[in-house]
Amino acid sequence: MAAEISISSSISATKGGTSIPTKGGSFTRDWAGKDYDSGKLVATTAGTDAQALAIPMLTTIGTPGMLWVKNCDVTNFITIGPRSGATYVPFVKILAGEAYAFPLSVASGAAFIQADTAACDYEYVILEV
Repeated sequence: MAAEISISSSISATKGGTSIPTKGGSFTRDWAGKDYDSGKLVATTAGTDAQALAIPMLTTIGTPGMLWVKNCDVTNFITIGPRSGATYVPFVKILAGEAYAFPLSVASGAAFIQADTAACDYEYVILEV
């Protein structure tokens, strides 16, 4: 079987008489094997862990390919990114209540998460592709 993972997204905007038409897309990916990791955890702040916490990935996931993250907090945002040496480099900002799926190009254990102002619960799913 192929194309077991389905992803879709869209965006549109309207403000003050200006509108951007809806843009969207969807695609499928093959799910290599049957390995995945998921859970609900707590992202801590920079004051707790200045280098952010690794998003857990089972060692059986050979090639982590898709990551879905939901910020379960009602107030604060979380960030996701890699480390460059010992420095955390956030490149994704997920506001309170938002969820996103995106492809990963990092090895297992190399995606990190951090809360902004206060600890935030988050949910995640990582699929092997």
